[in-house]
Amino acid sequence: MTGSGRPIAELVGEVPTVLVIGRTDRGKTTTVRELVEAWTRAGERVGWVDADVGQGAWGPPTVQSLVICEEGGEPRVEARWFVGSTSPRGHMLPTVVGVTKLAARARERGCRRIVVDTTGLVAPSEGGVALKTWKAEALAPCAVVALERDRELEPVAGPMERDPRFRVVRRPPPEGVRERSFEERAASRAARFRSHFQGAGEIRVAPDLPVYGMGRPLPGRLVGVLDREGWCLGLGAVSRVAPDGWWVRTPVPPDRVGALRWGSLRIDPDTGEERP
Repeated sequence: MTGSGRPIAELVGEVPTVLVIGRTDRGKTTTVRELVEAWTRAGERVGWVDADVGQGAWGPPTVQSLVICEEGGEPRVEARWFVGSTSPRGHMLPTVVGVTKLAARARERGCRRIVVDTTGLVAPSEGGVALKTWKAEALAPCAVVALERDRELEPVAGPMERDPRFRVVRRPPPEGVRERSFEERAASRAARFRSHFQGAGEIRVAPDLPVYGMGRPLPGRLVGVLDREGWCLGLGAVSRVAPDGWWVRTPVPPDRVGALRWGSLRIDPDTGEERP
């Protein structure tokens, strides 16, 4: 189905779960907001799964967030999932697992409508087609809103248009969407990292604390700070390494930490800049 100027909520119909896909700066978040506003005005409780680990609207970079939205109330972050990178490249499995778990959490919290915002990774050569296809499989049956200028999403949307499990809406990007430069996106990530670590304290990593992933402590290495159910409470960065242990700088109180998970980045918490 091709968008024809009709409201996007009307085009997706009564399908309870919607996946919004498109290249970087195609207006995915704008489209998600349009859906959320239409559904909440109609009295629905909406689960907004912000799965854009690079330029998300609701959390620091490297995480996915579930936000519960209702008419007359402030949106609230219900849960977060740590992916560990600002791109799904090399992190496809935790990306899909996170979307699946956050959507399930939204249903548990009574959300009849769920909309999933995604990253701009859609290039077949970089795994984008596989990633979006498996996200849709994890959410099926669902609607897929494909924001495109020249049918560049055909490898993803084309087969789904012939599959009764999916309702595909192909639509041009919203008016006014501006493509940002690499430098602008990097500056935005740095500002969000910096904000997240403002006022952070330091905790010593206990020898019996579960630490998931491979690697070793290096100054600035990013970790996800998890609760005892595996949800992400916040980020941490290795601050000190000594022969008798290591420390992490994080805004999460020590008594809430249930586990850590290694990320693939090194950052400077003071500037928010990513290190090589």
